[in-house]
Amino acid sequence: MKTTTQLTSILLALGIGIVLLGACSPVATPIASEPQPTETPEIMHPVNLSRFAEDAAIQALSAQLGIERGLIQVNSTKEVNWPDACLGNPSAGAMCAQVVTPGYLILLNANGQSYEFHTNRDGTSLVRVDGEAAGQKTLVVSWQRDGGIIGFCDEVSIYTDGTAQITSCRGISREVRLTPEQAGQLEQMHSNLGVFESQGSDGAQADSMTVTLRFIGIGKQPATQADEQTLTSLVTYLMAKAGQAE
Repeated sequence: MKTTTQLTSILLALGIGIVLLGACSPVATPIASEPQPTETPEIMHPVNLSRFAEDAAIQALSAQLGIERGLIQVNSTKEVNWPDACLGNPSAGAMCAQVVTPGYLILLNANGQSYEFHTNRDGTSLVRVDGEAAGQKTLVVSWQRDGGIIGFCDEVSIYTDGTAQITSCRGISREVRLTPEQAGQLEQMHSNLGVFESQGSDGAQADSMTVTLRFIGIGKQPATQADEQTLTSLVTYLMAKAGQAE
């Protein structure tokens, strides 16, 4: 009996000692992790490509006129979609890919004179189109009539300088001028309307006649039926005027 009591006392003492040791043990403090540096997202600013186009146009005009760049000012810059790879101004006999080319119409001023440049988006391609100074003119309207019982093959080309060329496969070739009112109206349409093309047929089963109207504008407004009718009436007037000149 005495032995059992002593064993119980020993076990009790050991249990109390274990509890006391646990209470005296230092409490582990979690180590705070160091804050990781965060990367600031890079802000992408849009590139103003018109500045590159303007710089290219100024450099080209400076070389052509033999004057310093500082003597050339930018009058205006307008974002446009050119109807072809020739920037809306094909040279005589040039082959142009018929693909819409985004770019700018830039007007420069030097020595009191205005100069017009057509460029692509970044100015790596450009052409000077200010009339006689560049030896070129810009096509605005192209009208073609083909087929029919009598075999039509007529074409009317109208340009920004107010002239129109009427040709036929029968050897007819006439140049006529628009009236001041017609030229002003065409200039306004050229600035406001975008590129469009319409095609019509007389519906004949045999010897059908096809008429194609293509307008090469530098604006962004879509053409209406009234616009197409205005251009068709202008073509009719010019053809009649060319016929009177024969």
